[in-house]
Amino acid sequence: MIFFNLPSSEKEAVYFLQERRVLPSARICPNNYLAKLYFGKEIFWKCNIKKCQKKVNIRNGNWFAKSRISFTTAVRFIYGWQGRTSA
Repeated sequence: MIFFNLPSSEKEAVYFLQERRVLPSARICPNNYLAKLYFGKEIFWKCNIKKCQKKVNIRNGNWFAKSRISFTTAVRFIYGWQGRTSA
């Protein structure tokens, strides 16, 4: 993968990390309902069951939990750190 083909938005970076199983691609809310992923000012999982409506930040439960680094920056950092050079 060439550096310029890396994700350029947070949404793309999240999908990129989900495809590689760094981030979960599905989440169950605390009340055992399937949550949906929302993108906005924050990225979070939200249960759409009317009686539940629980929200969980996408960073909870993974190695991004105590990080504020953007997902885009993280992908680029990991790519650069592994030392790949592509032409």
